Amino acid sequence: PRAVGGGRVVVLTDTRTLEVFDAGTGARLHTWPISTKTAYMQPGRLSAYGRIAVYVVDARYLACRLHVVDLGTGKEVVLPV
Repeated sequence: PRAVGGGRVVVLTDTRTLEVFDAGTGARLHTWPISTKTAYMQPGRLSAYGRIAVYVVDARYLACRLHVVDLGTGKEVVLPV
């Protein structure tokens, strides 16, 4: 999944990373690992709002969590859905 917001393009990859690109230049700004406990990650929903990205991984499991990431620092908060 991809999302655009705040001049950034955010990509949730199958290799368990969240990549952030500058929407104007295409330059990669950040790459952060994502946390999931399942052996086979199924990328779920991804949205970007300014400096914040929100995503869900492994939505088919009851252990699904909502991840909120600061796109400038990579700091993440994980909430139960």
